[in-house]
Amino acid sequence: MKVSTVAAFSKNRVIGVENRLPWKLPADLKRFKQLTLNHYMIMGRKTFESLDAPLAKRTSIVVTRQQDYKVPVDVHVVQSIEEGIEVALKAGEVEVFVIGGEQIFKEAFEKKIITHQYLTEIHEIFEGDAFFPFFLDEEWKVINKEHFHSDDINNYSFDFLDLEKKDYQF
Repeated sequence: MKVSTVAAFSKNRVIGVENRLPWKLPADLKRFKQLTLNHYMIMGRKTFESLDAPLAKRTSIVVTRQQDYKVPVDVHVVQSIEEGIEVALKAGEVEVFVIGGEQIFKEAFEKKIITHQYLTEIHEIFEGDAFFPFFLDEEWKVINKEHFHSDDINNYSFDFLDLEKKDYQF
């Protein structure tokens, strides 16, 4: 199974401020939806709580240490990323998406469980309190890279970058 990150970050690697995105970038939100639709998504409790509701046509898996954490009936609560991956595997998932936040991303990279990355690199600096972790570029191969200039809808220049772990085997 593919285990993929989906993340947008700024030049200074900011992914959030006060549990929200510090920018409006409709193209990134559209891509996020296209990638994750009809898939399982693993996220931390704070990321889940930042959503107005569970995202439609996707299955949320929330990683938390809180034993009695209450969620809607169609949301899975787990104690670890690995347990979340098992939930997705048992459901027949072929690609599960790790969508944040900072601690979940860090843990996934430290445990070396990420096989693919779908990144949006925003060419601006933002203030923030959550950051995307650094990873070793030499461990990844670029599958696709697209550059976009700012326009009337998207206020910032950005790149979509798709990466695959060099040692990934399907």
